[in-house]
Amino acid sequence: MAYILENAKEAERLELQKKIQAYSIEEELKEVDLNNKNILDAGCGGGDVSHYLIANSINSKISGCDFSDIRVAHAKKKNPSGNFFKSSLEKIEAKDNSFDLIVCRYVFEYLPDPTKVLKEFKRVCKPGGEIIVIDIDGVFKNFHTSNLEFNKDLSYLVTQLKVDLEAGRKISSFFHLAGISQFDCSMSSFHFKGEELELEKENSEMRLNAIEPELLKAFGEKKSKEFSRNYLLLLEHKASVMFFNKFIVRGRV
Repeated sequence: MAYILENAKEAERLELQKKIQAYSIEEELKEVDLNNKNILDAGCGGGDVSHYLIANSINSKISGCDFSDIRVAHAKKKNPSGNFFKSSLEKIEAKDNSFDLIVCRYVFEYLPDPTKVLKEFKRVCKPGGEIIVIDIDGVFKNFHTSNLEFNKDLSYLVTQLKVDLEAGRKISSFFHLAGISQFDCSMSSFHFKGEELELEKENSEMRLNAIEPELLKAFGEKKSKEFSRNYLLLLEHKASVMFFNKFIVRGRV
């Protein structure tokens, strides 16, 4: 799968997603001390996390890195006071012991080797510094309906996507394998209803549009359109359930 964040439509989707409480950056980082620190937004994308960090910290230096030139440019435009640079997370362009705090949000699902990335976070994090990894668990798999044929198609599609839709539950094991022994894991669960469900339906429609090439590969043109249409229709059925799990792991180096 191509890097989905380079799709302009995906940037629009992420703006919409910020309106949904389940994806609240403020809620995710509300207990984190952001002041007087050198902070790295690892896998910064378009700079939403960096924007929050800049707005809610005192006397801190905010940097962000991403391997996409397009997204680094977006992050710079959104956050003129930040320091943004292109870099792979497996080999970050920074010296040892550079950062007091590293935040990596909604990135691990795309990584081929999360343990290697955490070892690199450990290298660039100062002794006593903190690493926070946030990721969702079960997107696309977090939907069940009474339509058995659709459920079967959904399960098949999940096997075709080149992302780890169960990344969230695995973060703690990645910390352990990376040699970070001091860490704590928390999990939040959300059930979409009412206005939140309507927003998530719009969010889901934009997701489906973004992964259209993968849908075509999995189902062909006719069935891929049918699948997307049924997904959105079934979201509103009273027997359908759309939920959301999110894991946050905080570790000390």
